[in-house]
Amino acid sequence: MKISTKIFSIPPFISTRWEYVVSLRVAEDLLIVTLKDGTACSIPHLPKETIDQIFAYHAESIETANHQKDDIGQLMEGMRSGFKELVNMLSKLGANALSSLGKALEHDPNNANLPQLPPDMVKKVKMLLNIIPREDIMAMPEGEPGCHCMYCQINRILREAILTQETNTPDILAEEETEAVEEKDLEFSEWIVEPIQDKLYKVTNKLDTQEEYRVFLGDPIGCTCGRPHCEHVLAVLKS
Repeated sequence: MKISTKIFSIPPFISTRWEYVVSLRVAEDLLIVTLKDGTACSIPHLPKETIDQIFAYHAESIETANHQKDDIGQLMEGMRSGFKELVNMLSKLGANALSSLGKALEHDPNNANLPQLPPDMVKKVKMLLNIIPREDIMAMPEGEPGCHCMYCQINRILREAILTQETNTPDILAEEETEAVEEKDLEFSEWIVEPIQDKLYKVTNKLDTQEEYRVFLGDPIGCTCGRPHCEHVLAVLKS
């Protein structure tokens, strides 16, 4: 018999990890263990001290699982907020983006069980194809199979996007024409500039369309970000 924080083993009745145990209950002289697959195991004639120990370890396993879920949730929230900063940094670095990506992200086996990136973040990852040369991406170390750490997910998304583009037929590419990048856009610009009225412009972040500003080129020149000589004013002047 072996009962610990990870293992619940009472031969010949049961031997499993606590993560696969759903519930415990006592009925008359039986300890009834219900597993995740729905099966139930009945163990007879256990001393009260052993039953108390089993219940204590089971409660501890539940608390540990809840903490891990909370930690993953916090990590995902931090990942969401930090990812925008990472993409903005890479967009500004242009040709140097690849080496910066390698320094900012690397395979992390400790985070191999991160949740999949949501669709909105996947879309932003694919926009890095406008910044990083495809041959450089393909030269990066491949992500580890089955690993969901940040590096492996981003690496996998970029590689799959490149391979999909290379294997698409002209007909398929025509269907995606609405998302095609014009030749003049291949030189990546972080901002989209649109005139609103005389001397007033809307400036939108290409990588996060929720981020937008108003720039006035009259007297005095100003931007709704509140900073003098900001990059938004410069983007309008360059346009």
